[in-house]
Amino acid sequence: MRAVAIGNFDGVHTGHRVLLDRLKTEAATAGLAPAVVSFDPHPLKVIGSHVGSYKTLLTNGEKKEIITNLDIEYIDYPFTGDTSLMLPEVFFFQVLMQEIKAMVVVVGEGFRFGNGGSGNVVALNALAVRYGIKVFSVPHINMKNKCEKISTSVIKQLISQKKFKKAAEMLQYEYFVTIINGVVSEDKLIPPDGIYAVNILHNGKRYTEREARVENNVITTDFNTDDKGYRVIFI
Repeated sequence: MRAVAIGNFDGVHTGHRVLLDRLKTEAATAGLAPAVVSFDPHPLKVIGSHVGSYKTLLTNGEKKEIITNLDIEYIDYPFTGDTSLMLPEVFFFQVLMQEIKAMVVVVGEGFRFGNGGSGNVVALNALAVRYGIKVFSVPHINMKNKCEKISTSVIKQLISQKKFKKAAEMLQYEYFVTIINGVVSEDKLIPPDGIYAVNILHNGKRYTEREARVENNVITTDFNTDDKGYRVIFI
């Protein structure tokens, strides 16, 4: 049995972390293991106007790394055309109850599920009452002392505007791109073309005062290594 938070958690930003803190609290209260249920690929890569071209702040592997480092189990749930057509009650019973074995569910206040996003927090609560599961919804949060909402879309916009420091405030870490064998995941959001002052993270060591060039979604740096991968941190 598990206490689960459901969502895309792209970026695992400050708003997500408030929700994950609540998950850990409710899991401890109920004596359950906390887990995140996230979808792979991102639903907007399967349905909607961005099919095949939707970019994310984190790859699935990066997101899993961040969440498991918070001592939370990470569950990859495959998102397919069939998944998108599930009725809310089918998703609740088949996925949450039978497959995930959720006894506590924590979601954001804007959570939607089921065919066409037809299910919301009210519908989730109604189903939970029927099956004896506890549901907790967490409100959106804004930047401290500011009215600006923290969201994945806002952070993406900041990165497209090269406002990396402000993006880092919302993410609680500096935006990075992982390069493996000279290649960046096709899912990853890459900053606009330009030359950037960056740091490089390689084998746990951070190298400062480095430079990266972005051109046509290709990143080249002045860092040479025979190892399989490193991270470019945009500062």
